[in-house]
Amino acid sequence: MAINKEDYEEPRCALCMKNPNEKEVIPIDMRRVTEKLDDYLNKQQWAAAEKHLEYWLETARFQNDLKGEFSVQNEIMGLKRKLGKKDDALNAASEALKLSELLGNTDSVGGSTVFVNCGTVYEAFDMADDAVLMYKKAQPVYEKYLKEDSPKLGGLYNNLAMALALTGDFDEAFLYYNKAIEVMGKVENGKIEQALTYLNMADAYQAQLGLEEAAEKVDQCLDTAQKLLDDPGLPHSGYYAYMADKCVECFRYHGYFFYANELENRVKAIYEGLKA
Repeated sequence: MAINKEDYEEPRCALCMKNPNEKEVIPIDMRRVTEKLDDYLNKQQWAAAEKHLEYWLETARFQNDLKGEFSVQNEIMGLKRKLGKKDDALNAASEALKLSELLGNTDSVGGSTVFVNCGTVYEAFDMADDAVLMYKKAQPVYEKYLKEDSPKLGGLYNNLAMALALTGDFDEAFLYYNKAIEVMGKVENGKIEQALTYLNMADAYQAQLGLEEAAEKVDQCLDTAQKLLDDPGLPHSGYYAYMADKCVECFRYHGYFFYANELENRVKAIYEGLKA
């Protein structure tokens, strides 16, 4: 007896059938990527961190994982910015923005974070007007979805304020600096971010008012920042060292030489402990 096709083929739903032209997507493990990256950064192993991200970028591309590629590009632009590699950082920012359009994910906190990351790149390389535009793209999404005690929201306000100060919009800059301080006051161990914001405010006051007229306000900001950094409740982690290191040159620039040296030694001791 002859057998029919339906006798030997499994029944399939037409809606569930895979398009033969569709590429298989194998997601990369971003938790694994970021954990190892943090380890390299805490130990200041910059070359290893670069190679690590390059490997995972190629892996994400090979596995057709656009979301993974997007996440890795965001990490790359941050690392290249820290290392002062302008062209590499700008290229990663451009690629991440293209991927965000393909993914259509910018109405979420995770997706719109690309605007914040790009903003920090533009700000670092004297593109303050572009940075302001990026931060303001992220702002409505962050304010819509994040709670008032979110460190991401506080970070956005601080970065936006810095960019506005660079463009000369000081009144708006101070508005966002104060918003950042308010938010970070609600965050556990948020004092170190508050300290950095006060130092940024000191720079903004001097840029706005000049050296002599701003002197009192600058000293108030630096004294407050010092008290926050010296809070005994703050854990001296790799993150503390990274943030405190950002503060050293500001204290030194404004004449707080003794404290700048003390803070610098504190940072070195933390990093040495992490490498041990």
